[in-house]
Amino acid sequence: MAEEILLNGQPLKVAQIIDLTESKDVPSHKVEEGYDVSDHLINKPAESQIQLEIEESNLEMIKQLYESKKPTEFVCKLGVFENIVVKEFHVTQGGSINTYKVTLSLKQILVAKSKMATVSLPQLKVTPDESQAPGGDTATSPQSKQVPQAPEPPQENQSWLDSIVTFLGGIFGFGA
Repeated sequence: MAEEILLNGQPLKVAQIIDLTESKDVPSHKVEEGYDVSDHLINKPAESQIQLEIEESNLEMIKQLYESKKPTEFVCKLGVFENIVVKEFHVTQGGSINTYKVTLSLKQILVAKSKMATVSLPQLKVTPDESQAPGGDTATSPQSKQVPQAPEPPQENQSWLDSIVTFLGGIFGFGA
């Protein structure tokens, strides 16, 4: 006796549900005494393999579902499974010219949902307010400051290197 299922909202007659697997992972970790402990379970995606005997009109719908890679809903007497994709698609000619035997491997994909939280922070003044900055619409020259013990600018026939050596000689007591 054939069972009726819904795949992508389309009713189909199933010759046989070969396999339906639902499982959970049980992660564990060791405690100081050396025992393994588990404190939660992780659902693994459901997988199913079904055999259908369908007409040519439904074959095209299943083929499009396989090629689209879009998740859909699978409903059978064992439950309702959302976010199912057709992982494998195998087809052979059926008993008559316009019927086909199709084997489908279905797998549920897990969909992550993200949430966004808004955290308000106090206004931080990293840069000063421009209205308080000196200056205006025109460029201003930098302020000149006297730095004690700064090297003198090089004289007409002296290089910068010579002026620095002369400066350092004055500080450390060696002459040029």
